[in-house]
Amino acid sequence: MIKGFLLGMAFSLCPLALTATEIVVDAAAPQGAVNHNIFGHNVCGGDGRGLFVPLDAPIAVTYSSIKLGEGFWDHENRTPNKSTIEMVKTIAPGMLRYPGGCLAHNYDWRMAVGPVEEREKRGWYFGLDDYLAVCRALGAEPMITCSDYVLPANEMPAHLASLVEYLNSPATPEHPWAMKRKEWGHPAPYGVKWFELGNESAHGNHQCKPYRCFTNETYADFAEKAAAAMRAVDPSIKLGVAMSSGYDSADFKIIHVYGPKINGEDLAGNFKSCMAYPEYLERNMRSSRAKVKETCGRDLPLALTEYNLWFFEDKPRPWRFSAMAGHLCADMQRVFLKPESNIAAANYWQIANGPFGSVLTSKKNVKIRGSVFPFFQLWGQHFGGKLLPAEVKNPPCFDAPASEGFPAAKGDAFVAESKAGAPLDFGAFFFSELPLVKAAGSSPAKGELIFKLNGVEKPAYINIGLFKNVLKGSDKFYRMSFESRFIPEEAGKGPNGQLGLSLLDQRGWDQTHSSVAVDGIEMDKDWTFHKCDFLALPDCEGINIVFRVNSAMTPVKGTLEARNFKVEAWTPASEPAYQGLTAAASLSDDGKTLHLIVFNKSYDKDIESSIDLRGFSAKTATSWTAAPKPDAMDYEAPVEKPIALPTGMPLNMTFPAHSMTAIDFR
Repeated sequence: MIKGFLLGMAFSLCPLALTATEIVVDAAAPQGAVNHNIFGHNVCGGDGRGLFVPLDAPIAVTYSSIKLGEGFWDHENRTPNKSTIEMVKTIAPGMLRYPGGCLAHNYDWRMAVGPVEEREKRGWYFGLDDYLAVCRALGAEPMITCSDYVLPANEMPAHLASLVEYLNSPATPEHPWAMKRKEWGHPAPYGVKWFELGNESAHGNHQCKPYRCFTNETYADFAEKAAAAMRAVDPSIKLGVAMSSGYDSADFKIIHVYGPKINGEDLAGNFKSCMAYPEYLERNMRSSRAKVKETCGRDLPLALTEYNLWFFEDKPRPWRFSAMAGHLCADMQRVFLKPESNIAAANYWQIANGPFGSVLTSKKNVKIRGSVFPFFQLWGQHFGGKLLPAEVKNPPCFDAPASEGFPAAKGDAFVAESKAGAPLDFGAFFFSELPLVKAAGSSPAKGELIFKLNGVEKPAYINIGLFKNVLKGSDKFYRMSFESRFIPEEAGKGPNGQLGLSLLDQRGWDQTHSSVAVDGIEMDKDWTFHKCDFLALPDCEGINIVFRVNSAMTPVKGTLEARNFKVEAWTPASEPAYQGLTAAASLSDDGKTLHLIVFNKSYDKDIESSIDLRGFSAKTATSWTAAPKPDAMDYEAPVEKPIALPTGMPLNMTFPAHSMTAIDFR
């Protein structure tokens, strides 16, 4: 790594970056069609009753997702909301995912179809056909997240096959659900291609009764049978799996990305972590695809059906609405577009209303919330149909601090993590026993924990140990590791709850939101190794070891055993310093406009670069730049500016700090 000072500006430099930075676009070497499914978003349209609130909550009043489709639906006129559609069209959404994350768990599609008057009496003002009308109004590809838990697992294949029949089969007597679709006003098949088999299925169906939670084995069985039943109706559909199993049935693997987890206080450090994250994510996606290929013998595409910044709180500021978050998500889209990333689809969480929406709607108007939207507008209005290679040569590079779950970026090479001493001696375990949870034979000296569960059916979080944060002031982290197995009280019975072990800031979750956990350890029939990493907050004094009972389908009865339990200090890995200038390019379908997107990912430095267009002769050019301050929370429209082109290439431009610039060469 070369480090130095140029004109008073201190920053790291990538190898060879002492020469001028250059952006090279080769219009004569197209990389194929742009996958517009990467510019996808989420819309909620499910029923949250039972998941998060009581079942007797008034459905039509409580959930705008069901009544208004998060603002996309005009239920009074029974048509897509014109003002919302016009606003969202400015970002050219390629895909719209429905019915929305965890709302899919108990989503019964049959409740969302049928005669409008009858459906609205049930509270389903925004139904399945209405969602598809919104997709058509936006020109967006539909993606439907199939419920994983609304019915017993053995009933789900037929349930989902009927869904495909309703959506895609011709209205003939051998397709009774398609005949109903015709009767209810939609004679032509919809031709929906994209389906997810569940949403984050590993965490179960939250507070629903009965509680359900797949193991890897039971999910694989569900996925295999559901896929076979759905493809028997329409072999052309594409199916994604939501757990680390079921790959044989899949056309793509689903992952959700919320990162990096910022601390909310250090704006400069947070921005740099966000700017380093896309390169970190790119390497991790490569690793994820390799693991999938090793498991199933083929290279499955990934679908990032939810992504955003990992900071969901409103204090000190709701950073998910900031320009920093917009810059992060837009640069992630650049990574998703790369052919080598092999991304089938990507859906930002979420575009309208709710606690995350970048667009707010009311009966009177539609307005933009926060500073994320202009970054999506630049992609939507200034990118074409044919992807072109865009290489940034000799870019400046910048360091980024570590944050929870995210390594520091520094130097010019990856540095592996390493152990930083012997396991911690945190003394004897203590155990505040509950009537239905008892410790039996636990020995901290041997790293053994044994829990007897005699009918636990409510969530329980029990502190079993406490140790001083001896890593305070360092960049090291704690690694908790152990082997575990669960022995049910009755032989042959599967797991009926969700158990885990956690490290938690002793001040508690409500105050710090700082913890890490291994859950689902009741799934282990044989001894299975687990680990998780915890980066304590800078002001953390002590850390609790916690035994968790997250949920239960029926009273949990059995013995959970853990051995070789230990907590160790580790020196974290570090990523290379991140590239300060990145770019993507495309060509319009008629070949007359070359679109170039450029990100300056420096917190406070303008970056100068030349632009060399090969195989394309530009006569005019215009730029649009979004460069709000990273902490900006109000919408600022991109600034348009004509560009005076030189007689020949290259063109020299200066890109402002923390900016996204779109350039149209014609």
